[in-house]
Amino acid sequence: MSLDTHLIETQLRKYAILYFMLGLIEKELRKRVVITLSSLAHRKGCATWFSILPQTKLLKKSIQKAVRRNGNRIEGVEEYLPFGFWQRIFIGSNYISLW
Repeated sequence: MSLDTHLIETQLRKYAILYFMLGLIEKELRKRVVITLSSLAHRKGCATWFSILPQTKLLKKSIQKAVRRNGNRIEGVEEYLPFGFWQRIFIGSNYISLW
């Protein structure tokens, strides 16, 4: 094995580990966001954590699709929401209303 090949394989292994760690962090963040939003929804008298989100067309569509993919169940729906959904709720204009 050449030195170049070895260096490339080493870098790829490091990237794989980093990608895996980022995945773990993302899953934990999603859980904690849902817990925080659930608490806020409860205080506001809302039934679901996503009912307090801005009711934009894109967010509604993402939630509807995720509920369908989750067997029409609300519990655990966050596992089916795309990364773009999470990006949209963290935009600056939502800061005061959500966080």
